[in-house]
Amino acid sequence: MAEDSLVQLLQNQQAPEQEIVETWPGYSPEGKDGLSSLLGRKAGDVIQKIRETFDPGIPEEAFPATTRKELERKEVPAGEPIEVIPSMMDIIYKKETGIYDDPFMRTMVKGKGTDAFGPGQIREGLLKDLLKSDLTDDERKLTNKLIRQSIKFQEFNKGITSNPSFGPGGRGFGFDENEKRIYRTLAEKGLSIKAAQRGLDINNLSEEDIRNLIGDWYSKSKDPKRRKERQEYIESAIDMAPLEALIGIGIIKPPPKKPTRNTGGMISRNPYPYNPRPI
Repeated sequence: MAEDSLVQLLQNQQAPEQEIVETWPGYSPEGKDGLSSLLGRKAGDVIQKIRETFDPGIPEEAFPATTRKELERKEVPAGEPIEVIPSMMDIIYKKETGIYDDPFMRTMVKGKGTDAFGPGQIREGLLKDLLKSDLTDDERKLTNKLIRQSIKFQEFNKGITSNPSFGPGGRGFGFDENEKRIYRTLAEKGLSIKAAQRGLDINNLSEEDIRNLIGDWYSKSKDPKRRKERQEYIESAIDMAPLEALIGIGIIKPPPKKPTRNTGGMISRNPYPYNPRPI
């Protein structure tokens, strides 16, 4: 009975009126209950109400869109290691045809020897090397189709045909989604062939090895001009490479996973990360 009287006394007690100062963007005093309203509630409800009152979270307007976009761009993925060959091919794809919505096209470069095709700009010489390797039936079928197409490209170069499908930027024979998927597999196997030609172990590549393989994809010519272009190709490819691909080839190290830590209580967050918290 005495306990009920005490609760009634606390509920009837009127606190002196105080001016409520807005302390973060979006804070509104309307609808905010006093702590006296927590009396009689369960412990879990009390804790939840305190969190709602004092820890509303960082408001969206505290972070301009440009800041959020910059943070997203700089985010470094963490997790299991990414395979080197697929990551290198991501870099080559980006360098060769990354600006095109549909990269399954012949090179835009004009000339008698130009026959490179697709996202990786694979040439006839590499296709012939692929035929000598271990391919599935579907991979061999597509490789032969690409070789026949390359011959058509050469016929266009020589003036034997004027079909624009086989000229610079042409789509060639056309390829369905399954063939485009197999093309990627062929490109990665082609990169492994180039590694084998150098006597490299693809599971133990140094940064110098990786750079040389990317350069070999462009040219292995010893001509001084081509060697200079090759070096520029390597640097440009690395510079414009996707961040995840750079992690995959080991040029950038992924950050360690952040351990989960129990703080044992509420975390007070500053809605203005670049300014001191107002007292």
